[in-house]
Amino acid sequence: MTLTPEQRAEIDTLHGRMTDGEWGVWKERVHNKDEAATELALQVEQTEPLAKHLYLLDAGGKCPATTGCGPDSDANAAGIVALKNTWPAASAHIAALEAEVGRLREGLRHYRKLYCEGAGDWCGMLSEIECGGCHAAATLGGTNERD
Repeated sequence: MTLTPEQRAEIDTLHGRMTDGEWGVWKERVHNKDEAATELALQVEQTEPLAKHLYLLDAGGKCPATTGCGPDSDANAAGIVALKNTWPAASAHIAALEAEVGRLREGLRHYRKLYCEGAGDWCGMLSEIECGGCHAAATLGGTNERD
């Protein structure tokens, strides 16, 4: 399974609606459920403006996270869920692209070898722009060494 264009468009749209900036994980030590409820209540009290909804993530009847009750909470929750649910396809898509890059690099090695054999001693003296074979291979992760 790979990431479909529709899935990517959905994630891109949701990402654009999520709270700006880089995110991190913040944890608060609590010793019991009452302390946890108090901390959550404090976070709700500090939320302005109130979205009039509390957004919780649902994992088969379990709540692994809440994104709160602020103006971006709906988009934050939807974005997290979309990423969680589409990550296997996105990861497979990335792996397929990495494999294709590997195949292209290997194909380039053949043409680089032919080019360098034809260029002889001039190959090492040419500029990066002039030497499309060797220098292009180096740019794509190869080397300038002759095979």
